Amino acid sequence: MNSISNSRTTPFPSARLTGVSMDRATTTEATGMLAHLGLSTWYAWLALLSITIGFWLIDNSWDRSLLVMESELYTGSDNYTADRLESINPNSSMARLVLAAIGILGLVLPNATRFRFSSPLFWTIVAFFGWLCLSLLWSIHSSYTVYKLAVLVVLGCASVGISRQLTLREIALLSMYACTTFIFVGVIAEIALGTFSPLGEYRFTGTSHPNTEAIYGSILCLFAPLISSNQFRWKFLALLIFALGLACLMLTKSRTSLAAAVLGVMAIQVLSSRGEKRLLLALGSFLAIGLGAAVLAFMGIRAASQFGSLADMGRGQDMTTLTGRLPLWEILIESIGKSPWIGHGYLAYWDEEQVEYLSRTLKWEIPHGHNMYLDIALDSGLIGLALFFLCLSTSLLSSYGAAWQNESRHRVFLFGLIVCAIVNGLAESLFKLPGFPFFVVFTLLLRCMWEKIPKDSTSVPKFPWSIDRELVPYRYPR
Repeated sequence: MNSISNSRTTPFPSARLTGVSMDRATTTEATGMLAHLGLSTWYAWLALLSITIGFWLIDNSWDRSLLVMESELYTGSDNYTADRLESINPNSSMARLVLAAIGILGLVLPNATRFRFSSPLFWTIVAFFGWLCLSLLWSIHSSYTVYKLAVLVVLGCASVGISRQLTLREIALLSMYACTTFIFVGVIAEIALGTFSPLGEYRFTGTSHPNTEAIYGSILCLFAPLISSNQFRWKFLALLIFALGLACLMLTKSRTSLAAAVLGVMAIQVLSSRGEKRLLLALGSFLAIGLGAAVLAFMGIRAASQFGSLADMGRGQDMTTLTGRLPLWEILIESIGKSPWIGHGYLAYWDEEQVEYLSRTLKWEIPHGHNMYLDIALDSGLIGLALFFLCLSTSLLSSYGAAWQNESRHRVFLFGLIVCAIVNGLAESLFKLPGFPFFVVFTLLLRCMWEKIPKDSTSVPKFPWSIDRELVPYRYPR
């Protein structure tokens, strides 16, 4: 009777599996989450330092808010995005090499783990990235594709080594610390430059871009449930992290990232619940989405216009074209039609000439397609897009299956982050570009393919879709 009660009331019922009380299990898990700030080895601290500084040098600059303000006042004379494409930043190159060195160090250092080459997730990832590498053979801008593939390999090397040494919990913590640092440094930079003015049509740029900062806020919102518990101090800390992420999302006024974060948090809450509560949350979420769509469909034109103003989040831009995205997507779809099956080569479409042409035509600076799926089709055609969807489906199934079986918070975080990336990709491409968001997701997925070397092989559950299997006695769900 006691175990049944625990299974219904514990958000993450490790208490039911281990036979300890609910309060003790929750307290132990929450305390272990941030014990010693969550990073217990010198390599983990080195990785945190390298990733935070490295990606700040790669994706950020102190005066970026001034540059973004100038780019929004597009005149056609200067194009910061196009100019940056043809130049190599020595600081970014050095940062990538340092990250690769950290990854190699992670592969060299002893660790009682082995890679699961039999994982379906591994082979779908190999198929997709292998096709991207093959796109060099038909790339319309081969030198550019070679450089971008080299950047992808360097980041991949860093992800492999770090994922071998760090657990999913530590990688999640690392991403939270890095995102918090990026946001606070961005606020300080804007205050110092005099661009921080959270009123009117202002968008928080920080040291990168509003859409990038919005992803940082999304990661914080997804991370907050990991440390929530019955203890007041952990619940307060979780609310503080969530509030910081939500504030960042609201200041950036990124509608896509806000919607992605909301759906990601909903997925986490549904998967974190047990039994009847899980079913009720899932049905309630679908019901809320359905009712919202029905209300929008039947309300009058005036009410719809008022809702559009609310959805605009004060940006004062044309919602009918999704802030200029629809005309861009029409041009990109025409370009995909010129090479529909194999694409134009990895990131070869976005050279300096093409960026300047699109920017002049649409009257705003365009760094990418603002749609992850269209960008992938441009890179690798419909074949590459099919392989990407296969990889995405496998990642969802793997993270969902592991979260369901092992009932662990950091596996739920991975599932929520993948949901967030899928939704964000409908109007942004940042999760597929070789930057920090891509690095976080890719490192978490790679960690799913490392397993501890068991002392007794019979203690490891043999499920083809299970990920990150740990040395714990497995029990079938009741």
